[in-house]
Amino acid sequence: VPKKFKDKKFLVLVNKNILPFYPFSLLKFFGRELYSERIRSIEFFERTIPDNFFLYGKGWNKRKKYNLTELLFGYKKYSTYKGEVDDKIKLLSGFKYSICFENLTDIKGYISEKIFDCLKAKCVPIYWGASDIEKYIPKDCFIDFRDFGDYEKLLSFLDSIDESKYNNYIKNIEALLSDKKFIDMWFEMGFAKFFLNDVLEIKDE
Repeated sequence: VPKKFKDKKFLVLVNKNILPFYPFSLLKFFGRELYSERIRSIEFFERTIPDNFFLYGKGWNKRKKYNLTELLFGYKKYSTYKGEVDDKIKLLSGFKYSICFENLTDIKGYISEKIFDCLKAKCVPIYWGASDIEKYIPKDCFIDFRDFGDYEKLLSFLDSIDESKYNNYIKNIEALLSDKKFIDMWFEMGFAKFFLNDVLEIKDE
């Protein structure tokens, strides 16, 4: 049973801090990297809503060896950092929204576990990643950061969402999670079935 609107904290970001070589990362040859965009989001929300934004994951607030970013721009600690996570789904379930940025954008079909973890937790994802995300996940199940373009506009939109509108997102997410075709395509049991079917077909040949 998902937690009620009034019982959830406002906004969370859960990611490992792995930004050792930006802006020289080879990722730029495959698509626009979003590692640095996560940093921008953290710094914006830490500055504007420090009591309602929470940062979790490995590698934050720790100096890293051979980190070119730290050498060039200095080392920074975040006051909103709350530590590492044992159970990501449980953590996310306690929040209304999660910053859910892929490692790369402008790549069709590149969708990782990040948005699916949010859906499982009944936490509304604020997504940026696959350019064709709506082909796979209905628009009414997430908030598309591309609709805003900056964090001030995004925050204003989030503040405007009342309990009724928020619950519509949750209802849409629950309907999606009850879709067997969607579950079989994207979740663990579906992958397991496809794997087993392929193994059985190979044995029969």
